[in-house]
Amino acid sequence: MEKITSRENAKVKYACRLASSGAFRRAEGRFLAEGRKLCPELCRGAELETLFCTESALEKCPELSELPGEHYLVEDHVADKLADVGTHQGVFGVFRTPVHTLEEVKTGGRYLALERVQDPGNVGTLLRSAAAFGFDGVLLSDGCASVFAPKTLRASMGAAVRIPVIEAGKMPEAIALLREKGIQPVLMSLPPIDATRYLAFICRDGLRKERIMDWLGDVQMIYRHQEMYSDAVTQLAYAEDLPLIPVREEFLNDHKLMRLIAADGIHLTMPGYERLFDTLADWLRVRV
Repeated sequence: MEKITSRENAKVKYACRLASSGAFRRAEGRFLAEGRKLCPELCRGAELETLFCTESALEKCPELSELPGEHYLVEDHVADKLADVGTHQGVFGVFRTPVHTLEEVKTGGRYLALERVQDPGNVGTLLRSAAAFGFDGVLLSDGCASVFAPKTLRASMGAAVRIPVIEAGKMPEAIALLREKGIQPVLMSLPPIDATRYLAFICRDGLRKERIMDWLGDVQMIYRHQEMYSDAVTQLAYAEDLPLIPVREEFLNDHKLMRLIAADGIHLTMPGYERLFDTLADWLRVRV
């Protein structure tokens, strides 16, 4: 197995560019993943072209040598350059990106549609959940986090290739196609957030609150922007004659709303998730 000792090796630089640039990933039709478990898992649904391993990683997991593609040993300092995080496992793979289109949508299938979900960790977690619940695929609108960015891949734990992921473009057009195939889209409004808690949370590590306030003018602008997004979902439901689960209304009607929102101001507490589950379940019981 050839050994790479230089951080300036062309294959290493190519892999690093795949990790750092979404535009380059799309142009090349490839992505970089890292992890002793993640790389073999991704081989179930994507073609592995190049595998980089440190000697210590190969000693711990000799089965890595059985994976397809070209294999290279890399020195630790080279692995450090390939890594997206400070602590890594010394295993990295360049894969061909699987491509799925709206034409593959199954008549009567079950799909999770994500509209401008920008956090890679959230997108990865939702992919994992969709795969676990047996969905037929996931649709991503314009503005969603890249499925094959390193953070999304880690959060998805391989689900990014176990379930078809379709870049759907503009969601209204995608919804129209789903309805043509006998799939009934269902929308839900968003639970409210606590703007004051959220601002304190994002400034906890030294971000200057006064500069943010100079730009915002009023901390409640954070709440209002999130409310506007939720309202846009509601308007889309009415415009397209789609069912809407009134999650926001249910939360706002709770006299102890703050106990449902976590300390970061944006996620839910366990009682909050219970309220969300009950709202979804009650809505389904009435209609199924």
